Amino acid sequence: LSWDEVVAGYHTVLHQGEEEADKRKFEAADASGDKLLNSKELGHYLNPHTDPKTLRVEALNNIGFLDANNDGKLSEEEVGERRSEAPSDDELDQMTGAEITKIAFQEAGFQPLDLNADGFLDPEEVEHLITGRHHIHVTLADIVKLVDRDGDGHMTLDELENNFDLVDKHPVFHAEHNIWTHRMGQEL
Repeated sequence: LSWDEVVAGYHTVLHQGEEEADKRKFEAADASGDKLLNSKELGHYLNPHTDPKTLRVEALNNIGFLDANNDGKLSEEEVGERRSEAPSDDELDQMTGAEITKIAFQEAGFQPLDLNADGFLDPEEVEHLITGRHHIHVTLADIVKLVDRDGDGHMTLDELENNFDLVDKHPVFHAEHNIWTHRMGQEL
């Protein structure tokens, strides 16, 4: 699959700045350097978290969408206020990649993403969000808080077993199901 074929067939609309970012991701995924994506490389292009080089380029692209002062990292001001509500599917369909990127950062919240607490989001911290590691960390911390009956900050097997009904009702399990169902519906 060539870049021209990606643009012609895979993308219906690329907004300003997004084509250049997507081309950088294409080039990162093209491990063989032949300007064509084989099935493995296409997998990396479509799922950047599966390849370190493509993931890094995707992180840099996401930073680039919001980096107003071009310093290669994001400040809390560049990310903006934390969002409490996700946009509807219809709203998402109308948004640019840059707008969706900003919403993803806002929904996660700046402070939880700033792993080294230096006041900025660097590529490694953005990768943490892209790969889903951020969400896993937050979910596991929530679950530990939910079942930690003795308040020691740890979860024992007994605490988990005795409170599994609370874990089973945790919103993340239902949200993940809804997201998966929505994505599968779009692909059918």
